[in-house]
Amino acid sequence: MNKPEFFIKPFFIIISFFFFISSNNLYADNLQWQDLSPEEQKSLNSFEKKWADIPLKKRVRLRKGVRRWTEMTPEQQKKAKGRMKEWSKLSEDEKGQLKKRYERFKNLPPEKRKQLRKKYQWFKNQPPEKRDHLKKMAASTTKQTII
Repeated sequence: MNKPEFFIKPFFIIISFFFFISSNNLYADNLQWQDLSPEEQKSLNSFEKKWADIPLKKRVRLRKGVRRWTEMTPEQQKKAKGRMKEWSKLSEDEKGQLKKRYERFKNLPPEKRKQLRKKYQWFKNQPPEKRDHLKKMAASTTKQTII
């Protein structure tokens, strides 16, 4: 191998790598309606007319959501629809409170989150009467703590 060839191959590899990275960044920085697959467009058709006005972060989130949705089983989709329906019934204040609670949960140490999930699973597995009793106890404890 002669010297120019020795330098040219790595140069083209490096240039190709940077071109690949920059083209992916352009794609991520400019997610247009045409960039979506036909399946994604079908799922997001209610957003088509206002797609260009939606902030990039939200467009990326919507696309990820569609991809997640298509990977769900019918049973998972049914559960998700139920949760979305319940979410839509909440007031803006309730949604805000839940978002704050979720942020606090996300900021907990992993071990504490694991512990809370375990307690929640235990609670969910209790008979409805016991869950109601525990909810009432928790509510009265909270009221006493506030007062």
